[in-house]
Amino acid sequence: MAKTFRETLVSSKGADIHVVPPLIARLTRQVDNTQQFIGGDDSLALTTQQVSVSATNTETNYYRKNVATAGSIVHCDSEGHSNLPRSVSWRLFENATVIEFEPVDLNYKGSYRFRTIKIVSPTPVFENCISVSYNHALYKIVIDFVSRDWSYYTVAIPLSEFVFNSAKSMSDAGTSLTEKNAANWHKISTVFPFDLKNPHLIHAISSNLLIISLKNGTLMKVYRPAPLQDFYWDIITDPTSNAISRLWRGQSDKCPSDPSISIRTAISIASYGDFLLTVSINSKLRVWCLSTSQLLYEETLASENSPLLGPAPSNILSIVAPSHEDDQFYFLTYTPESVQVWSVLIVTIGEEIALTVSSLGEKYHIEPLIPDDTSTWLVNSFHVTKQQDVFSITTLLKSNTSSAIHKVQLPVSGPWQVAVLDDPVDGKYLQASASQATTHTDGYVRWLFGPSGYSPATIEAALEIYGTHYAINKTQTEENSPLRERVCRTVGSTVSITYNSKAEPNYRKYQDSLDQEWERFDRLCSEMERLGNEVLSMTWDPVAATFWVTKASFTTILRPALPVELIYHNKTSEPSNKLVDIITEQLKSISGLHASQLLKLVDVLYSYRTSLSHSHYGTFITTFNEDFHRRPHFSTFERISHIRSTLIDAAASRETLLALFQSINEATGDLFYQYLELIYQCLTSPAPAHKSVPNVGVSISGAVLLSSALHEASFTARTIVGDVLIGLVATLPLGEFDVDKHTQMYSKYLNLLNSLEAIDGLLHVPQQPQPQQQQSETKQITFGESAQLPLTFFEQLLLKRQSELLLTSSSFPNVLMLLWSRLNVTCEPTAVAQIIAELLVSNNDIIANEFATRHLPRDSFSKFISAHVYLRSDEAEKAVDQFKIAAIELSTRKLSREEIAVIKTLPFTAWKKDTSFGNGLSRYFGDASKTLGLWGAHSVRALQLAKLARTNLYDPISDIDGISSDEVISLNEEIQNTLFKFAIEAASLDDAYSALIEIDMLNKFSDETGQPFATETLILPYIDKICTLATRLGKVDRLAQYPFIGLKDLVTEYFKTKAKESLDEAISGGPIQKDAFVFYHTLYSWNVEHQDLRGAAAALLMKIQHLKAQGLSDRTPISDTYVMLINVLSGLRESEQWILGDVISSTGLVRVALWLRDIRAEYSDFIAEGTREIENGQQQQQQQQRQVAA
Repeated sequence: MAKTFRETLVSSKGADIHVVPPLIARLTRQVDNTQQFIGGDDSLALTTQQVSVSATNTETNYYRKNVATAGSIVHCDSEGHSNLPRSVSWRLFENATVIEFEPVDLNYKGSYRFRTIKIVSPTPVFENCISVSYNHALYKIVIDFVSRDWSYYTVAIPLSEFVFNSAKSMSDAGTSLTEKNAANWHKISTVFPFDLKNPHLIHAISSNLLIISLKNGTLMKVYRPAPLQDFYWDIITDPTSNAISRLWRGQSDKCPSDPSISIRTAISIASYGDFLLTVSINSKLRVWCLSTSQLLYEETLASENSPLLGPAPSNILSIVAPSHEDDQFYFLTYTPESVQVWSVLIVTIGEEIALTVSSLGEKYHIEPLIPDDTSTWLVNSFHVTKQQDVFSITTLLKSNTSSAIHKVQLPVSGPWQVAVLDDPVDGKYLQASASQATTHTDGYVRWLFGPSGYSPATIEAALEIYGTHYAINKTQTEENSPLRERVCRTVGSTVSITYNSKAEPNYRKYQDSLDQEWERFDRLCSEMERLGNEVLSMTWDPVAATFWVTKASFTTILRPALPVELIYHNKTSEPSNKLVDIITEQLKSISGLHASQLLKLVDVLYSYRTSLSHSHYGTFITTFNEDFHRRPHFSTFERISHIRSTLIDAAASRETLLALFQSINEATGDLFYQYLELIYQCLTSPAPAHKSVPNVGVSISGAVLLSSALHEASFTARTIVGDVLIGLVATLPLGEFDVDKHTQMYSKYLNLLNSLEAIDGLLHVPQQPQPQQQQSETKQITFGESAQLPLTFFEQLLLKRQSELLLTSSSFPNVLMLLWSRLNVTCEPTAVAQIIAELLVSNNDIIANEFATRHLPRDSFSKFISAHVYLRSDEAEKAVDQFKIAAIELSTRKLSREEIAVIKTLPFTAWKKDTSFGNGLSRYFGDASKTLGLWGAHSVRALQLAKLARTNLYDPISDIDGISSDEVISLNEEIQNTLFKFAIEAASLDDAYSALIEIDMLNKFSDETGQPFATETLILPYIDKICTLATRLGKVDRLAQYPFIGLKDLVTEYFKTKAKESLDEAISGGPIQKDAFVFYHTLYSWNVEHQDLRGAAAALLMKIQHLKAQGLSDRTPISDTYVMLINVLSGLRESEQWILGDVISSTGLVRVALWLRDIRAEYSDFIAEGTREIENGQQQQQQQQRQVAA
């Protein structure tokens, strides 16, 4: 028996994952031959609200909204219309009143997006009386169903209705399913000339021809010219339906489990051409002629004492269509006895509808492999195809708790083989034990919300129930918090820390109690989602060449198993020759002998691991992950020996280890390491060549499928790698094992384990929560809003990055292996770096930091990526260190295509793929400095890197060797500008000045024609910035100490201009500024430092004029400034004791020459005026005092 395929999730559990709101249309009920809309005139209006429910019980509401009672997949032939969906899932919700249609295509062709459509029936629908078919001529899905008020509905939905038109706003109808257009999309009939009040099953042969199985055993044929036109009917004749005949033979007509149903009632219907085949409850197989409604053939499938079939409809008939030249067709059916019995019959078609039915050999007895033998297992459906002389039978079995899928290769003659879908018994055990969470709470949250966990709807409902019974009351703030946060807070609120007799906190008891509460919450979620796992149907997709399985809350798909899954799930101590042949055929790279021994080795390692306790295995995985980061400090042999002495010796006796060694020798002989290398190759082989398909992208369903499949493959791979590592540790000192090969293999698998942990960690990253926003009715929804979908980070990444990938049964393994290679560090060294870059783009900073710490390799490019992670964490000093470590290698080599892709993904960078790398340290550090500056608040560190760039430019072993002078000047100018920019931001005057002088020299440097590159105009902005900085810092004296060769006059003019602007503002009556006098002081200090006393005096004069213009009552500042002005002019020779100044006159400012004597006279007048004001003030005060005394 070979397990060659896997069942994988293809739609999110219980969540609407489409980017646009569902279209909800309510049907009408006909009263007295007139149509009446239920719910008023607006009952068909397009709305964004979910169907309202009146029940208040949380559990009841959950099951109504999220657990369907019927459903399947309809495949539409929409060839030539790439914008229309091809696969549409339908389910029956809300107590059988809402039929939900959801496109589940794995690919998109174009930029359009699909929406779900919910058809609301005014009364509940009979679950078995729903038929969904496709009309190719009209491109419509046709739904026929009978409601419990005995009304027969027909609804025709154009495929175009599933395509959301973003050009229309929410206030527009955007649909043809409107009240005014009701006659064109649905029809209702309530009066029939035949008894339709006991329908049991509706089967659609086409959208215009249906077969209705009634509970009294009658078959009715219903046909119509078009889906919404009036239909005609005909009763299919049954010779055994005569009641007198049955009484004469003494036969009972009632089903023992349900007396209202006749045992002649058909529960399975199939058709081919003009032939109709049915199987009834009493195991009668009948073949009818559709055109004449006559019975052509009848056979009892079961033996006389066999039990009756159940009354529930099921698909237990399958027809194999013949080739064009064949006049025969095959059909298979089965009878549920103690084992499954398949009857393969061949039908020979003769002239005038004459046919012969004969059995094709003996009946085949197949013992099903089921997960448990305590439940009642039934065949839900099966499908048969024929290739050459072999029947391929795929059977879906279900019980009240689980399901299983079997594939059987049944040749016309000769032995047969079975491929069974494996049910991983220890799946949850391994999943939980392999968790590397830092705390127990993190481990449970990782499980609950992970790919193998529960849907948000399940957790939300379970949280409400759990909180009601165990937790404290919630506040309004808590109700608006993210779901993860609310779950942690609610579960955590149920326990508290207790204290022992010494008043010390008992943390151990607290942790045990918390674990117990998490297990209780987990069991509650599991129980609530159990009904959602119930299988509803299985359908064959001929285009994708695979099976779809519809369950009550989600959809799965059967996909081929990957090599690692084939090896693990088919492990056995005694592989049969047939199993070896199948595995060898699947894994082309190994021989049959290799396959046999490989399966034995994997089984041996698996058996030893399962002998360990749950906690012991978890300790091993944790130790291996810690050992990955300890490698540089100890030899591999020392590390393995330490792990063995710590973990193996405490858990296993020497006899157990010798038995393990003997089992490995028996399985592999002397080829132990070769087989480990073979397993390693299966896990790290490069991606196969994959042909991209233009204009095709992964859909939302396709992203969920790829994510789920990758999680399953990653889980299996981590399990195998863990088994191998434990086996290597356990067998290190035993037998004739080569120590060098042992340690080499351990290192390879240890690296692989870390890579697989990175993949698993990526798959567990949740989507970043989006802020809640009010949506107006006119808001347009576009694909850009897909970030708000309830998808994981990786699924969002697939939608955004993976294009031109066509998902079919044949291409899926290659596509999955392509993703596997891109994410596996052992296949692609930049895999983790790319993951971190995507995390940074999506603002998952904390998770990116964890990934860098745990999974990044130790090469230079990884150090380079770490620098960006530290930048995002606001740790600029560490970022600079990482940039320096990576500098030597990255500045001397070109990047690979994959590395360039990572850098393009990084947010806020100044790296240039053509020049930043492999062109010397100057360019590298220059662009590193710019990148650092883009993150803000890191100017000091950016300046540090810019200075390194300049240093390496002037190094004797220069980066400029071999490049032209023009390129040298351009590079130097770029570096100096970068240095000046960050020196200004870091308030470093010395560095800013040095860069300024270099920039000025470069501007004045002439090319070969002798023409200057620039004039003074180019340097003025730099002078402005450095002077402004010096003024702001109060370090003009420091600025004045710089020689400013050739630039001193420009600096002086700059300060004079700023002072003049400040004075003009004051004279014009502008608002008083906080630092109004700063430029006067700056100009004064600058001129004094440069021994320009006249210029200093001019600055003091402007300050005096500014103070006078303000009209302040305090005259002291003016007086003090006059004294300083007189002292400055007194320091000049008598013939030079003058300045040019602007004097206020009746006509405005007039520039005149003011001598020292004029200044003194003006000062004397100012003092005298002040004295008079004081005296006048004193006289007024004395007069007021006398008046008060009188």
